[in-house]
Amino acid sequence: MVNDLVELKKLTQSLIEHEKRIKLGVNRWESILNSIPVPIFITNDVGHIEFVNAAMSEEMDKPRENMEGDFCHKVVGHFDERIDCYCGTTEKEDCFFKEDLLIGDNVFTHSRTPIKDDNDKVIGYICTLYNVTSFIDEYVKGVEQPHICQIHNVH
Repeated sequence: MVNDLVELKKLTQSLIEHEKRIKLGVNRWESILNSIPVPIFITNDVGHIEFVNAAMSEEMDKPRENMEGDFCHKVVGHFDERIDCYCGTTEKEDCFFKEDLLIGDNVFTHSRTPIKDDNDKVIGYICTLYNVTSFIDEYVKGVEQPHICQIHNVH
């Protein structure tokens, strides 16, 4: 009986240490993802948002708590049903998906890459949503007003 209690205590301590290492790893990954200036969100395999980085929160002008726990088609696409969502039109086996989206007055490049488990089963997606509106505006300005270089002869 005493040996069982000693073994139980060792096992409990081991589990507590393991949990601490997992939490440290999760915090480290969240810190890394939050330092990336590109809007990133992570979903499960059906589009339920599980993580939003700081850039995504800023881009959508919403606290991450208001996006995490919701579905990507509601947060990003403002669709009522997933069937209307651009992500819903791709096959789960697609290894990479990218398209340009018009959301409001902004143009975004959206990408989605599957996260797979050890058995090669898709368990979620890491997605980016990069606002390219200012790049397009600058390009259009450049096309409308070409730069003219004057060459001066210097004697």
